[in-house]
Amino acid sequence: MTTTRPLTRASYAFITVAGFLNGPGFEKMRDYLRRTTDEIWVIDCSPEGYQPEVNTRIFEDVQQPVCIVLASRPSGTNPERPATVRFRVLPAGHRRDKFSALRSLTLDSADWAECPSEWRASFLPQSVGAWSTYPELDELFIYNGSGVMPGRTWVIAPDAESLRQRWQTLINAPSDQKERLFHPHLLKGRPGDRHSNRLVAQGLPGYDPRPTRVANERGPCIPPVRYGFRSFDRQWIIPDNRLINRPNPELWASRSEHQVYLTALIQHAPSAGPALTFTGLIPDLHHYKGSFGGRVFPSGATATPGCRIFLPPSLHTSDKGIRAP
Repeated sequence: MTTTRPLTRASYAFITVAGFLNGPGFEKMRDYLRRTTDEIWVIDCSPEGYQPEVNTRIFEDVQQPVCIVLASRPSGTNPERPATVRFRVLPAGHRRDKFSALRSLTLDSADWAECPSEWRASFLPQSVGAWSTYPELDELFIYNGSGVMPGRTWVIAPDAESLRQRWQTLINAPSDQKERLFHPHLLKGRPGDRHSNRLVAQGLPGYDPRPTRVANERGPCIPPVRYGFRSFDRQWIIPDNRLINRPNPELWASRSEHQVYLTALIQHAPSAGPALTFTGLIPDLHHYKGSFGGRVFPSGATATPGCRIFLPPSLHTSDKGIRAP
């Protein structure tokens, strides 16, 4: 990599995971770099995405996409004027081709694409053309949230009877084995949100509370319900608030036979397959593709009187279907 720029300025360079470019956890760092430098160059080293072929990786043992970030800071940088951020991608393929591209790359070439200038905006190029005018998903829905995060696999099964048998195994176990069978949520080695001795006063919306510790429970399990485990994998789950680490009550409150949930990635772009999927069942945190989370967008009303519709008024359904703005 070469440059004709004078070396009369401070320069920074680092290699990091590509999630830095647009992840919400890195917003403050992007803000800081824009305020403390005047020019930033970003090189995407992993156009193949997550877990690419080993011979395409800059670092053989690193499965995550990575990027190179360079920044310059002359004396007198104005912290109220955001740095110019430029972006480019290395060619997909063998790492030797990427190293060759890096050797011939210059900071002054015309191949760099400019990125947004907002303080916490992504370090990715701005959208152009018609695509940039399309609304984002969260502009079309009043609410979106994470899918259900059970925190333990035994509360999910391909059939309801297996769940009933697992429940009976747990409550019939000797007292000194129940916590191990429960698989408690741990924080720094100590019981966290869900464990067999935790008293959870509230039930999930639509289900009666069970104000009894699981360790002291003697009754049958709450009847299992169908569950959107993955986009093409419907399973069953025990809808018991004592058993689920992060149930997202808003989703359960919106559940009805008329509800349709849309799931999609937000912080990552899919590399293949559909851009979003639909389910009429309460969806899992990783419903969309089995990893990387995503968001859930309830699209319709619940069966509960006085419920709210999750589409904005301009898209409410009518007898002719969804009404366009």
